[in-house]
Amino acid sequence: ALYLLWQLATRWRDVVAVWRQLLVAGLLALGLMVPFLVPVANYQLSRPYPEDVFVDEDLYPSDLPAYVTPGRYHPLWGDAVLPSYRRFAGPSLYVRFIGFTTLLLAVVGVAARWRQSRFWLLATAVYLLLALGSALTVYGAELFPLPYRLIEEWFIVRILRFPDRFNVLLALPVAFLTGWGLDAVRRWRHGRFATTAPALITLLILFEYVSVLPTLPLDAPAWYATLDAKDEPAAVLDLPSLTEEFYNKQYMGYQLSHGQPLVVGRVARPPREAYAFWETVPLLATVRTQNTPPPDMVNVSYQLRQLANAGVDYIVLHKQFLTDAELAAWQGRGG
Repeated sequence: ALYLLWQLATRWRDVVAVWRQLLVAGLLALGLMVPFLVPVANYQLSRPYPEDVFVDEDLYPSDLPAYVTPGRYHPLWGDAVLPSYRRFAGPSLYVRFIGFTTLLLAVVGVAARWRQSRFWLLATAVYLLLALGSALTVYGAELFPLPYRLIEEWFIVRILRFPDRFNVLLALPVAFLTGWGLDAVRRWRHGRFATTAPALITLLILFEYVSVLPTLPLDAPAWYATLDAKDEPAAVLDLPSLTEEFYNKQYMGYQLSHGQPLVVGRVARPPREAYAFWETVPLLATVRTQNTPPPDMVNVSYQLRQLANAGVDYIVLHKQFLTDAELAAWQGRGG
């Protein structure tokens, strides 16, 4: 839409050609997206509670200084900038750093190709404003409101959930401007510098972006591998299973080893009907919100029978995710 408005504003004398070109591009883009759009649209239009696509969460913005703060995963200065990341709005694990060399090249690109870069400069400004969210935020402190407030209730914006996600789009116009800046440097005729500068600048950009990402060792317990040999599905209930905790993703990693259905897991937007079975078994309803069994739980054998009838053959208690008191509570119930 932004590109359409720009073309109509700058090529209004040739509006027929503009519409023809954009129609061809639009139909091509639609053709490429249809295989992905149709199943999503079909599910959304036929699901029992379509409004569940909107999730009420902390809609964190991008913190302005984050764009010029080097990456926290860099092997040389990562530890030095970590305190700054902890002050930024939103999760500290995200890196919004554009890169000093990239910014400098973008400025050179605008200066060298002003006419060609005007739209991409506009797109950069628009996506930056959207990524900054409803208020300009500096180290977690909101200074003054921004235009995002005018559109934050639009359904398509609510589906995106976080203003911070507009940084994915922000990378596109910045890349165009940076490429033109690099081309401008390449065209400088100063002997050997003209041929070596692009390679050196590219290495410098890569050096700024170097990251050593922390990983999680995921060695599945050997017992899980024995489940893979079963002829019939034997679902596994992993405990604890608080809905938003990281270990739900780890259980899904274990599933790669045993290949059996899971009672728990973690996806971004689970439909409310996904928990219908949970609400019928008091034990399951409890473990969604606490790490211990309900102290007043009665008729345990009946609840276990409900799980068995649903195909849940195994309950696995992961002691490493429980405190001593929580483990004792489970052991007490088991006794």
